[in-house]
Amino acid sequence: IATNDNPNQAAVLVHENNEGTHQQNLASEARFIEFSNDYSINVRIYAHRGVQDRGARENTLKAFQDAIDIGCDGIELDVQITKDGRMVVYRLKDLQGEPVSEYTLDEIKGRNSEIPSLEEALKLINGQLQVDAHLVWAEGENKEATKQLVSEIEACSAAEWVTVGSIFMGDINSILA
Repeated sequence: IATNDNPNQAAVLVHENNEGTHQQNLASEARFIEFSNDYSINVRIYAHRGVQDRGARENTLKAFQDAIDIGCDGIELDVQITKDGRMVVYRLKDLQGEPVSEYTLDEIKGRNSEIPSLEEALKLINGQLQVDAHLVWAEGENKEATKQLVSEIEACSAAEWVTVGSIFMGDINSILA
């Protein structure tokens, strides 16, 4: 999705350039999207955790809707499992000082109503974008999380437009099993 040192400039989406502030990077992304639309270059535009320069917080339904509205090709979102076995779209390990995995989905919603379940996100997107769902905090050891992730994607009939990723080989092997 993003890198500063990719030699193929056509494959680079400006994101999190370590020399710029977050706002500067968002502005660079917007300029790149405008450029790619103006010149019809063959690049897929993915909004990392959704579009965040229109007032939305990362990994929220508003950020995903904004990605749809401006014409992105896809989004990356982060998912993890809750105490009651649901997938929630949230990047950080902790919510208010406790691991997300120690909360039920309802408890998470009670603490921050902007945090969507994966099901809510997939129903909103409904094939309008490609989705790269990044499994976080399973760390290759939580087979329940990988099983639930695949189950929720299938239940939403989203397998044609959702890809799943993880930095842990154990997660990838569980997903492929």
